[in-house]
Amino acid sequence: MKANSNHRPVFIVGASRSGTELLRSILNQHPSVCVSTETHYFDDLRSRLRGREKQGLTENEARRCADYFRAVMHRPYGHSGQPENSPLSLPTLRETAAKIGTGADAFFEAFCRLDARQKGAERWGEKTPRHIFCLPEIFRAFPEAQVICMVRDPRAVVASYRDWKNMGGFDFDKDPGHKAVLEREEQRVRRSYNILITCLMWSGSIRATVEGRKRFTSEQVFIQRYEDLICNPASALSTLAAWLSLDFHSAMLNAPVTNSSFATFERSAGFAKPSIDRWRTKLNRHEIAVIQTCCVRLMRCTHYHLDPVGTPLCPLLWECLKLPAATINAAAANRSRIGAIVPYVCRRIRFAIGGLIGGTDVAEN
Repeated sequence: MKANSNHRPVFIVGASRSGTELLRSILNQHPSVCVSTETHYFDDLRSRLRGREKQGLTENEARRCADYFRAVMHRPYGHSGQPENSPLSLPTLRETAAKIGTGADAFFEAFCRLDARQKGAERWGEKTPRHIFCLPEIFRAFPEAQVICMVRDPRAVVASYRDWKNMGGFDFDKDPGHKAVLEREEQRVRRSYNILITCLMWSGSIRATVEGRKRFTSEQVFIQRYEDLICNPASALSTLAAWLSLDFHSAMLNAPVTNSSFATFERSAGFAKPSIDRWRTKLNRHEIAVIQTCCVRLMRCTHYHLDPVGTPLCPLLWECLKLPAATINAAAANRSRIGAIVPYVCRRIRFAIGGLIGGTDVAEN
């Protein structure tokens, strides 16, 4: 058993559409764990309050932190949550943060701890896929943290991202205004989509996983393949639970379908094997060829087999010609979700380019 294992925060990260929400749902079936919803804290609010992570906050900064997390408790990040409609009270959040420490990090931890307390869980955590690019910041803020990096076939990631839409799980009767927000969110995702950008972000996330595994210890970083989780959930979850110093609970095998691009919301049907190869019916030959050409090195490193589709130069050239305009369009669509834009962009470019020119076996823990 690891020292203070019941108090080590758990972070779930990885490429978007790689199964991070499924894993969050699985771990939340465990009575001792509560992994909070996406906050995007390390890439958004924390970067906007640079220098105030551990330092005392002004009244306006403290209110900004409180409103940020109360809004996330009302609706998912990016869904126009309203702090005044949050079930999390302002005095409770501020009092809890004050007991933890000073600075923005205290508000983040207070948010996660209060979420866990509501469930009656001893151990708190958080899930934001793009925090894969923030591992150094996570471990500096929380040295005892354990981070699970999800890895999934890039062809499945592209198909899921391209076709994403809300498939249920929200109560529009209680919050009718949320439906219009979700429709705008679907438009944002469609506007953001570009096959090369998605491939680059996948490559960048794998490269960040590789660097994180090298830089930090095996007790701090765990790599979980989506396909292993789906094909043999009992074995995969037993291994993961042991790494987290948790007893395996059979309830973890009853994970719901959440945030799927293709399956409607269900309470206990998360381990759907068709999700592994669904991309074969969703992507055409040229799309598969473009993905495999862009991701070939890291696909081999992560043990994903290439389909014999060749490398058609015309589709690849056409996608390259569209890339500059697509990048500007995606940046504009996501501007409100980006904290400090220069380090945000530079970090992703560094990992994406590194992912294209090199690779390391990341399949084994």
